[in-house]
Amino acid sequence: MKRTKIFTLLTVLMCATTTWAQTEVSTDSELREAIKTDGADITVISDIKLSNSTLEIAAGTMTIDLGGHTLDRELTKRGEDGGQVITVRSGATST
Repeated sequence: MKRTKIFTLLTVLMCATTTWAQTEVSTDSELREAIKTDGADITVISDIKLSNSTLEIAAGTMTIDLGGHTLDRELTKRGEDGGQVITVRSGATST
């Protein structure tokens, strides 16, 4: 019985580690690839100049830690080319 509980605990911990693995990103393409993973824990390690399109979080749950860095689309006025840097779609969750 004790072995079963330990095995179950280890299995749960391994799954949690896999699901919430931390990903460090420093470029637009790395960030866009990382947000495709449900359960991502993303750490931005340098300022990122985004391509001229909104960063879209379409589904899943994730955490993005900017660590004092910026995401910049170089927008000059509100409403320009979509006007937002990040869009979180219905059903998705981002922190």
